[in-house]
Amino acid sequence: MFTLSAKAIYGLTAVVELAHQYRSGPVQIRDIASRHEIPRHYLEQILNTLKRSELVRSHRGAHGGYELTAHPDSISLRAVLTELEGPLAVAHVGPAASLQPLWDDLAAHIDGFLAQSLDDVMRRRITGQVDQDFII
Repeated sequence: MFTLSAKAIYGLTAVVELAHQYRSGPVQIRDIASRHEIPRHYLEQILNTLKRSELVRSHRGAHGGYELTAHPDSISLRAVLTELEGPLAVAHVGPAASLQPLWDDLAAHIDGFLAQSLDDVMRRRITGQVDQDFII
C-alpha cells in the first residue's frame, strides 16, 4: 500500500495552490485552508517547514501571505515531498532478494512520477486529469 501522510497531502495541495496563484501576489493561509479544508494551524506549520527549505517565502501585513520562491516549472513534487517527509524510498519487508528487480523498477517509476513539476500538475489539473483535491 502506497500512502502519504496528511502533512504531505496538505503540503502538496498548498504548493499547487501557490503555483496556481504564481505571480498574482502572496496567498493568505486562511484562503488556502478554507478553500481546501485544511486545518489552519497545521497548514501554518507545513508552510513554515517549506519556508525553511526555501521553497516558499512569506510576506507580512494585510496583503501578506505565502508564495513560491521559484517558477512552478522548477519545483518538483519530489522536492516538496522530501522536505515534508524526508528521504523517499520503496520499503519492503522480509527476504526479497529474488524480487529486488521488481522493487527497483517500482522505485524508478515512482521517482519518474515525482520528477513532475508543479507546473505539470497544474496543467493536468486544468485539463481535468487530476482530482481537484490532488491526491496521490
